Amino acid sequence: MIGFSRKISVWQKNLSVSDKNKKVKKFLHKMSRTHLKNKTESALNTTEKRIYKRHQLIYYLELLAYDTEHCIGHILDISPEGMMVMSERPFAMHEVYSFKIAYRLPHKGRQTFPIKACSRWCLRDMHANFFDTGFEMVELNHHALQKIEFIIQTMCF
Repeated sequence: MIGFSRKISVWQKNLSVSDKNKKVKKFLHKMSRTHLKNKTESALNTTEKRIYKRHQLIYYLELLAYDTEHCIGHILDISPEGMMVMSERPFAMHEVYSFKIAYRLPHKGRQTFPIKACSRWCLRDMHANFFDTGFEMVELNHHALQKIEFIIQTMCF
């Protein structure tokens, strides 16, 4: 980031005030697009390391905060290895979070089970108000693994 700001300050010295605003905006826009492209490419490179196939859900499951059980996002796809979550707020990268996954059974109503997951990447969704985050499951116990397998078999295509 230091190199980026140095380029801007050196470049700004050679411009008049009116030209400076226009050219700086163009430069910043170009640099941010390049940064986003590199970020997207690095996120896509991590997907190539997956062992398990991702399964898209028929409907999005709720991802709940572990302690409050408030919905903080929706699970777009899931595997025993990880999941992709859409949320209104970005998650910090490389942090381990405790969540509960909520799903419904016809005669039992809403069911939840706890998981821990580490965020691997976070990108702005194609809809500007949302963020997509890739999580890797951490310390997945046998009970949670069974629940995820059940979800894959009954709620995914």
